[in-house]
Amino acid sequence: MIGGPAMKRIYSTDSLMEAEMLRVFLRQNGIESMLENEFSSQLVGMGPGPVPLIITVSDHDEPGAIHVIRKHLAKKEKPK
Repeated sequence: MIGGPAMKRIYSTDSLMEAEMLRVFLRQNGIESMLENEFSSQLVGMGPGPVPLIITVSDHDEPGAIHVIRKHLAKKEKPK
């Protein structure tokens, strides 16, 4: 395949902090990820609105990555 393995989009956010935190959790679980539109936050005010940051993983990591993200989001939503 040209350009490496196929990638799946698994999560979208406007927050660079959230995207990077999720990527850390993925990496801690053995899943490498990439971030699309990573440098779009530098272009604020130059277009119609913020461009979402999109976390992508390889096809074979998609099920595990979705599980990790769902687990993290469930913890985040629990009342303290």
